[in-house]
Amino acid sequence: MIAYIIKSSLSLLIWFGLYWFLLRKEKFLIFNRFYLVLSIVFSLIIPIITIPVNVQAAQNLDNIFSTINNLNVQKTNLSSVTINPELSQSFNNLKSHPRINISEILIILYFTGLAVYLFRFLKNIYIILRQAGVSDKVSYCGYVIVLIDYKTNPYSFLNYIFISRYDYNNKTIAKIFLDHELEHIRQSHSIDIVFIEFIKILYWFNPILFLYNKAIRLNHEYLADDGVIHNELDLRTYIDSLLNFTLNNRTIPLASGLNHSHIKKRIKMITKSKSGHFQSGFKIATLTVTMITSLFLVSAGCSQKPSANQGKEIVEPDTNQIRNMMIAAEYLTDAYRESKLQNYEGVIAAYTKVIELQPYYARNFYILRGEARHALKDYSGAIGDFTKAIDNSYRDGVVYGKIGMSMYAKQDYIGAINDLTKAIKLDPNNMWNFYYRGLAKIESGDKNDGCLDLKKAAAFNSPDAKEAVKKYCL
Repeated sequence: MIAYIIKSSLSLLIWFGLYWFLLRKEKFLIFNRFYLVLSIVFSLIIPIITIPVNVQAAQNLDNIFSTINNLNVQKTNLSSVTINPELSQSFNNLKSHPRINISEILIILYFTGLAVYLFRFLKNIYIILRQAGVSDKVSYCGYVIVLIDYKTNPYSFLNYIFISRYDYNNKTIAKIFLDHELEHIRQSHSIDIVFIEFIKILYWFNPILFLYNKAIRLNHEYLADDGVIHNELDLRTYIDSLLNFTLNNRTIPLASGLNHSHIKKRIKMITKSKSGHFQSGFKIATLTVTMITSLFLVSAGCSQKPSANQGKEIVEPDTNQIRNMMIAAEYLTDAYRESKLQNYEGVIAAYTKVIELQPYYARNFYILRGEARHALKDYSGAIGDFTKAIDNSYRDGVVYGKIGMSMYAKQDYIGAINDLTKAIKLDPNNMWNFYYRGLAKIESGDKNDGCLDLKKAAAFNSPDAKEAVKKYCL
């Protein structure tokens, strides 16, 4: 068993190394998908196969026996050896003491890890199926959209697309992101994910499989991007939409979905030209030779759907546009990292650079920069950024609500009431708008109307609103 694990791990390492150095940056998207999956399958099968090698075994055995017969070795009579009684007693004492069985410990550790990863896998399956079962559904292009009650990025699994009910009702998710998830479904990416997750359960101790998992998921994003672009045609609009999309943190590991850390790599692959025939042939030939060699060493002892727009010219951005998009993606990564560290000054600096590089698609970034300024108690700056988002055609109840909350924090209660009223008209299901408008009305002297708003907020089962009702209205 140990020999099998060593051989299969060595094979996985060799094949993933080939992918990393030869294929990772190439636009062989379909080839890479099958290479990654099949290389895992082959690595698990190869150690079982034995390739016979003819070394003239019979002749060698005759030579060995002949050599042994010619040796004049003095035979030792074991019966004549005298064993020290004290030494014999010591050996008997050692045998009588229990010894730690390393094999048993390793077996216990293996099955413990297997149980943990199996529980995690089944838990994720249960969460997805339960969401699909209890949530409202709508039809979209022959597939099913599941409306989730909390804010989340769009993601897909099997024939389901999961999306926030709020985003769907308010049409805040661009159509191309739904089409992106459709490509995941059409290309059956969930099968690959379930496969690699199942192998990870059995080989949870092997870190190479976690690298495979990341590579397979990233290649899925490349494939989905390629499918959308063939239908959308306008490459610049698609890239700008990627940069401009505000990501939520809540995701499910087993599903296909948008990942903030992949944006820069996806833009690079989207704008990359296909490799030349000679280069492609050379790399594939190198792969083939190395695969055969590794097979010997270890063992010794979907057709793509034709696009309706195929053949049409794709509108590509010029070099400066691509450069600005790549730099903006780097700053987006910086902003995401700084927000995790709660370094809001760093977040503001990063989003300022993004806005400078992408001024025509900056409305979401104004909102994010405004939130960072609000966290630093720069309420005037936050209000300015939220207002710029509205001026950039982002008339949304959430944005007016953010302005109202910043107004309230600034103690401009009349301004807070006005903006929160606009927010409630656009988004009547947001508890916080009622909550802060109620507090602003009470602070401005209108206690009766303020309590009405607080009671509406409390109807959403908000602990904060219920405490405010007890404090001001009872």
